[in-house]
Amino acid sequence: MNNIDIYLSVFDPVFNSTLLIAGLLFLYNYKKYPIGYYFLATFSLQMISKIFKYLDFPTNLYLFSISYYFNFLFLCFYFFKYIFNIKKTHYYLLLVIGSLPMIVKLFDWNNIKNFEAYDWIIYDTFILIFTLVAILKLVQQIKINKYHLFICFGVLAFFGLDFSVAFTMNYIVNGAYKIVSWVYLLRSIVLLFYFLTLSICTWKILKKA
Repeated sequence: MNNIDIYLSVFDPVFNSTLLIAGLLFLYNYKKYPIGYYFLATFSLQMISKIFKYLDFPTNLYLFSISYYFNFLFLCFYFFKYIFNIKKTHYYLLLVIGSLPMIVKLFDWNNIKNFEAYDWIIYDTFILIFTLVAILKLVQQIKINKYHLFICFGVLAFFGLDFSVAFTMNYIVNGAYKIVSWVYLLRSIVLLFYFLTLSICTWKILKKA
């Protein structure tokens, strides 16, 4: 086992524990706010992925399509509740339209050698646009809410990196492990940073509400 494998094996339980603990805490204290469900849904997909690996399924990459829609689903809620003003009908319509890349990808059972993450690119693009507009809107306020700003920077850090990774996903999936494992490690670190920032700042926001 090389150093990257060791780091990833340490990050995996830390990441999953963070999702589970944060999800349960939010669900217990703030049942009406969907972040607890978001964390627990992501945790469930992590567990399903492990089951697929144990059962020697050909690939678990299609679970990522569902995961990215969960990201889109929650972050749309966050932006439209706290940053933007939009009618509920328009919001629900966006969620329905936003499910299309996931649905198309789930029915597009290409061979793993030809795997392309076009659905990730679409979701990342929308999330990054929302985030940049949200940051612009926040800094224009007389009194800046630092917790919302920190969340936006956390979103920008992970999905900005992920957007770049998505364009080379075919190589990352099929490339030499010694090279691509560094990408996996960097992505894991930034993903953990995103979830920690989201959980801590959201807790502060809801506590003050």
